[in-house]
Amino acid sequence: MAKSKRTSKNRVPPAIAEPPKPLRYPGPNGRRLYELELKQYELETRLTDLTQELRKFQSTVKRTHKQVIQLARELQAAPNDHSATTSQRSRRNHGRLRQLETKQAEWEARVDDLTRERGSVLASIEDTRPQVIKFTNLLAPIHCVPDEVLSTIFDRVCCLEDDLESRQEWLHNMPLRLLFLIRLTQVTSRWRTIAINDPLLWSHIDLHFALSTELLDLQLQRSQSAPLDIVFDFGSRTLESLWTTEASEESSEEFCQVYLPIILPTLPRWRTLAFRALGFRPVFEVFTHLRPLAAPVLESMSVETGDINNFYDGEDMALVLYPDEEAHKVFMGGAPSLSALHVHNLAFPTLFGPPVDGVRRLTVTGNVRMTYEAFAGAVKVMAKLEELVLGPDVVKLRRGEGEGVRVVDVPSVKVVRRAEQGGWCEEDGLRYVVRGEGGVEWSMPCGPD
Repeated sequence: MAKSKRTSKNRVPPAIAEPPKPLRYPGPNGRRLYELELKQYELETRLTDLTQELRKFQSTVKRTHKQVIQLARELQAAPNDHSATTSQRSRRNHGRLRQLETKQAEWEARVDDLTRERGSVLASIEDTRPQVIKFTNLLAPIHCVPDEVLSTIFDRVCCLEDDLESRQEWLHNMPLRLLFLIRLTQVTSRWRTIAINDPLLWSHIDLHFALSTELLDLQLQRSQSAPLDIVFDFGSRTLESLWTTEASEESSEEFCQVYLPIILPTLPRWRTLAFRALGFRPVFEVFTHLRPLAAPVLESMSVETGDINNFYDGEDMALVLYPDEEAHKVFMGGAPSLSALHVHNLAFPTLFGPPVDGVRRLTVTGNVRMTYEAFAGAVKVMAKLEELVLGPDVVKLRRGEGEGVRVVDVPSVKVVRRAEQGGWCEEDGLRYVVRGEGGVEWSMPCGPD
């Protein structure tokens, strides 16, 4: 049976077939890439030569070492008869042994030199390879896009993520927008620099129990001094919600204890504020903390809760049946820039009382079922209201509730629109009218309560 050949530890690397083509790309980066590729080619070629030479000398040293051992054994076993023939053979063998030992020392020194040089070449290759990759990436078409254009693209993708987020669950305990940004910073060093240095990309903050405080701190740090868009998400985007369990009261208190000390100091930067919840307790819990504060640059607020008319038991029902209007007031310190409100499924202003002096656009949707008097009282105090968007179940007139058409006078209103057109009942005789600027009237049909 033929013996298998022993493989060397220093495998011969494949030599580059041909040197790189000169100046494949124009400009200084193209020239630098060519220089680096040429250097890498020369280093790898030298590495191949060194490896082959090293293997040759290692083989020679090994063979010489065997000869030295064999000759030393022969000298040790030679008879000690001091005859002329024996002495002559002994002197010849000793001379040969000294020659072999001298050669072995020279070749071992050469092996050491080759090993050191080979290690140096390998280190140079390891230093050069990342530079080749770097300049190759820099010359890729995507790197020709200016930083400001890339930043705009990143922002548009973030907006798409925000649109999708209301229909999808969070992944890895992160909102989709934040997950996208974190992954964006892991693509290339340039993308990371662009993303981290654009505060607006990090200015949308989703607060949820699943979000770690470390990630919240990271977003606030990277948003620098940019205006913030804050969303309190109380389980409306996940299949399993802490806020619909029996522990909702404890969950609300714990949420406020953990997150509000971090986020409330940024209140002077809040531009928009939204609440999304399946229940009411967590929203009202945050309202309590917001009540005495001021929001100097807040422009819009949105509050979306569960259906107020579909709670038949539990403490949440008591909260909405016997409300404390003072407890649900927010930003009593003022919100001079607040111009847009959206209220969904929540009686307004009974269960949500923000400053309305500067509100120009009011949207009320969901199954609210306000009385005519309550609705009229809510909008009449909005002296600057210009646009009104109403759903079909916001106002519910009762049969026999007075005669004729009820009129809500809001002299500043210029536009009244119907939301959720499919829910309107045109055939029913019950209706009310919103009379706006210049006496223009908008008829709002609705069904009985």
